[in-house]
Parts: sequence; C-alpha cells; structure tokens
Amino acid sequence: KLDAKKSQDHTITLPNYIGAVRVMLVAGEKGAYGSTDKTVLVRQPLSILPTMPRVLGPGEEFTVPVSVFVMNDDIKNVTLSTAVDQNFELVGAKSVDVAFKKPGDQLVLLKMRTRNTLGKGKVTFNAQSGSHSASSVIHIDVRSPNPRTTSTIEAVVEPGEQWSKFIKTAGLAGTNKVWTEVSSFYPLNMQRYLNYLIQYPHGCLEQTTSSVFPQLYLDSFVELSEYRKREVARNISKGIERLRTFQLPDGGFSYWPDGTADGNDNSYTGWASNYAGHFLLEAEKRGYHVPPQMLRGWLNYQRGLAQRWTDTGRDSQITQAYRLYVLALANEPELGAMNRMREAPGLDVLAAWQLAAAYKLAGQSGAADTLSRSLSIQTASYTSADGTFGSVIRDRSIILNAMINLGRSKEMLLVAKSISEELNRGSWLSTQSAAFALMSFGKLVQNDTAVEKFSYQIALGAKPARQRSSIKPLLTEQQEGFADKGEKIQIRNISKNPIFVNVFVEGVQPPG
Repeated sequence: KLDAKKSQDHTITLPNYIGAVRVMLVAGEKGAYGSTDKTVLVRQPLSILPTMPRVLGPGEEFTVPVSVFVMNDDIKNVTLSTAVDQNFELVGAKSVDVAFKKPGDQLVLLKMRTRNTLGKGKVTFNAQSGSHSASSVIHIDVRSPNPRTTSTIEAVVEPGEQWSKFIKTAGLAGTNKVWTEVSSFYPLNMQRYLNYLIQYPHGCLEQTTSSVFPQLYLDSFVELSEYRKREVARNISKGIERLRTFQLPDGGFSYWPDGTADGNDNSYTGWASNYAGHFLLEAEKRGYHVPPQMLRGWLNYQRGLAQRWTDTGRDSQITQAYRLYVLALANEPELGAMNRMREAPGLDVLAAWQLAAAYKLAGQSGAADTLSRSLSIQTASYTSADGTFGSVIRDRSIILNAMINLGRSKEMLLVAKSISEELNRGSWLSTQSAAFALMSFGKLVQNDTAVEKFSYQIALGAKPARQRSSIKPLLTEQQEGFADKGEKIQIRNISKNPIFVNVFVEGVQPPG
C-alpha cells in the first residue's frame, strides 16, 4: 500500500542469470486499475556457469566445463576455485587463474573424480577478482548402475553349541546391511521376501490378490513393528476395497477392474476368481470386514460354475478342485459336484489333494481318507507359469495345506521341508507362490507341537552378547552398526532344540 506522494523500494533476488527480465507493475484503487512494464537488463561484473553430468557413478573421472563471464573493463584476472564434499576428489590444482584482456567469456576445464561412495554430492565453484565474486553450487547424485544384491550364509546350531563366522561385506561404503534370521522351525528365507511381500495392491485380479494375500500371515512368522502392522492392515483393507471394482453383477470377478468375464472358467480368470474369493474368506476369518453381499454374490457364482463344470484337462481339473475347496471352506460344500469330479478318469494329483481337503472340510472324512490314501506328494515341474499361475512351490504348498486339513502329520513335515529348501535357494518367487507357501506354513505353525519358544545369544565382534528369544518361528533383525570392513558374528543356541540361522549380507557392489 502506498500513501499519497509516497514511494517504496522492493528488492528481488534472482538466481544466476544474465540477460533481460520483464518487470510488470499493476496498481488499483476503488475500481480503477493501471499497469506498466519495463525491460531491465540483468548483468553482473563477474559470473560463472559450470555444467555437470545429470548423474555420476562411483569411481568415475570426469571433466567439468566452467564458463567465466566478465562484464567490466577493470576485471583482468579471475581466480576460479572448487570445493568438494566427501563424495568427490579433485584431480589436479584446486584453483585456476584466468586472464582477460577485455570483457567476454572463457571456458575453463576442471577435472575431478567420484569416490567409491554413494549419495547426494555437493560441488561448489567460486570465482574471485578483487572485490568482485561469483559462486555456483551443484547438488548431484552419485549412484551405482548395479542393483542391490544379497548373499546368504546358512547354519544349523545344535543346543548348547556356538556358531561363529567372519561376515565379509561386498558393497560400497554406506550401502551394506546385515540381517540375521533365526528359526526354530524350517528356515523360510523371510528377510529376502519381506519388503517384496508388503506392498500396496495394484494391477489385475491375480496381482491385486497376490500382493495382499501373503500379508494375512506375516504376523504368524515374525514380530512386526507397530508401523508394519498398520501398513499391513491398511493394505489388506485396501485390497478388499479394490477387489470390489472387479466384481460383476453375477457375483464373479473379471480379470481387470470394471471388465467383463471371458466365459471360460478353465482359463486364468477362473483360477484368479477362486484365488480372490479364497483371500476374502481368509481375511474375514482374521477379523477384516468383507461386505456380506460381496461374498454372497461370489459364492452363488462359484456354485453355478461348480455344477456346470466339464473336464477339459489339467488346468480345468485343478481350477474346479480349488473352486470346490473354497466352497467347502465357506461351509457351503457342493457335494454333488465333488462326487462327480471324484469319478473323473485321470484325475490330476494336485486336483485330488484339493478335492480330498474339500471332503474333509465338508465332514466327509471317509471319502477324504480314501481319496488321499495313496496320493503322491510329487508335483509337476514348470518351465513357465500355466493358466493357473502355477509353480512347483505353489503346488507343494497347496498339497501341504491339504495335508494339514487331512491331519497327515508325518508326510506334511516332508513337504514342508521341501518348500523350505525351495525358499532358501534364493531364486525369484512369485507373489502367488509366496501367498500359498505362507498360508500353508501359517496353518502348520498354529499346531502347538510344530513350534516352540527358542532363545539364543548373539554378539558382533568384541561387543557383548545380547540374548534374544521368540515364541514365533522366526526372529529377524538388522544388525545395526555393522562395519563396512566386515565383522565376526557369534550365535550360541541356549534352547533345547536346534535352531536354523540365515545371515543376509546386502549391498551395492562397485562397478565391474
């Protein structure tokens, strides 16, 4: 606001800039407005313009061109200097003298090198000539083209014994992390998959279900922080909400939101629809709110498909068996369809296990035992996922789940061991495979005889030992302050049963 006959100054700070700007002024009073503008040249007696790459990697040597601009006749000598943080080192002199005979610009080339570290670096350029000065600061990421890699060290420690090993890190300084996973049960390599499993639901019907299904069982295995618990609960609730966008008026699920069914219940849509409904049933059992009309519509749709089913091959059989299993799990078994499928010639082993579990859930123990008595626990090998998104570990997990329902305690431990071995290979695991593996193990560890409380002592280097214990089958923790040069880990088993130890060493390795 300006009073009559008054004036006021405004100071505006511009970034490093040479050229012209348009200054505009608008004034108004009581509904009357006026405006004016003026082009103003912007120049400094001395200015610089350095140019750096968009991104750098560790251990790279590069040249930085710096343009030095002189606008005054009295500036004849300019000293250009560079200051770097811990991510860089200069190659050659820290400062360069530049001589000018008249106003103009010159290009100066400065050499520097990134150290073997990662992070956001800072480089400062300064130009000085008498009382005139100019500076420029560039922030730039130093990152590696290599992905984070994880190596695993495994051990079994008997009661009263101590295991020790020097753990050598392989990553760049600041990128190394060391986790220990100790289990009283079969090791599950959980840390490798933990962040991968806790994710927001997205994608198609199968992907959406796969991203939240494993999260139902995480707290059965590991102690989750309060933040993780809230994150998991939020993701599961969002998953249920998102699945509503896939549901069609007839109660079935389309493969994409707001889509249409393809009419072929033997395809991946049929399996994914079983899978989504299975998740809804298990989520409801664990206390999550599932809209009743959502479940009722799906169950009616499943019953209709079960009654109309015709056998067209393996995918068709295991999809129908899964459908009959989830109907029985919902306390609405379709016994007529179950009996008809039981008589089908050449019934697939996986379908037979699912069907036997469905009979058991339906209260038909005799039929369940007769069907499953001589079934093999061997599963088909996959070179790629089929129409049911299958894998060896997924199929074994389905068999393990069926065995738990059937009370086959001796054989189920053999299958559980084979799943554990597959998990500990460290190979890629689909989220559906993770969902079924965790579901089957989650039900297994609920057996009072399957898991007992265990305790152990752990020490890093010369630090005093800490005692850790858990009533859950896994105890996973990051070893804070682990030295980049490596340290010795010592673990003493003070339980009455053997413990399984996995040490995960994670880091970003140097280029090459």
